[in-house]
Amino acid sequence: MKKLLLLLTLTLVLTCLVSCGIRNPDRTTGSSDPEQTNSTTGSSDSEQTNSTTDSSNSEQTISPSDTNFIVPTDEEAALRTVSQTNEDGLKFEITVHGYKSDILGKDFYVKNNEYFIVDIKLTNESDITLYQSLPTYCHEMSPPHNHEIGFDLSHGKTKLHSSSFGFSCPAMFDCWTIEAGKSYEWQLKLAAGEQQSGEQDLPGDATGSQAGIKLYEKDIFADNICVFDGSFFFDYTKNKDQYGNDFSISIPLSIEVVYVSHIANK
Repeated sequence: MKKLLLLLTLTLVLTCLVSCGIRNPDRTTGSSDPEQTNSTTGSSDSEQTNSTTDSSNSEQTISPSDTNFIVPTDEEAALRTVSQTNEDGLKFEITVHGYKSDILGKDFYVKNNEYFIVDIKLTNESDITLYQSLPTYCHEMSPPHNHEIGFDLSHGKTKLHSSSFGFSCPAMFDCWTIEAGKSYEWQLKLAAGEQQSGEQDLPGDATGSQAGIKLYEKDIFADNICVFDGSFFFDYTKNKDQYGNDFSISIPLSIEVVYVSHIANK
């Protein structure tokens, strides 16, 4: 009987030991899963937060307007020509010299830190003689003063200006003849800046003068671009004895100026 009781006691002890051994793997697994979940979640939350913060900071500190215009590798010279003929048989043609780039997706633009050339051609295709009245006596002067051509291209109150500034022009009435079948040409140099004597970025055309162009600051160039809208025009008369002009031909035009640098490209 005593042997039987001893045997039963040993069996119960062994059973307890085996049961305790089985629970250990469960505890280990249970302990591992929470750590893995916490680690993954913690890591994910941390990375997500950092990523969002970095993205937010990046958007606040870097924008297209803060980045200077980068001249594309495929940039090349381009021309933009527009013409208009009116009922008096006067043909007015404008050719603007600029650039184009497929990389930028732009077929025409000019740069802020240099003059851009505008060639103008006027042809009297009619069989009648026309005239232009000028308040100054400097038609066909050299270098040309270009008073014959008018233009007004602006971005709000900010205007494009010409290199023809600072000439001493005789204030005398002049009326010159636009002959039938004849063509006349001018070349303007325009820039995104104010005409100014003294401190300047681009020199003017006037001989013996300190006049030139002071470039506009970058703040008018949203995302490095400023569009100037307006027109070129030519005023004329049919009466050679008349002071002033009562007819006009014009061409509307928009010119996109990109901001490259505030250092002039002379």
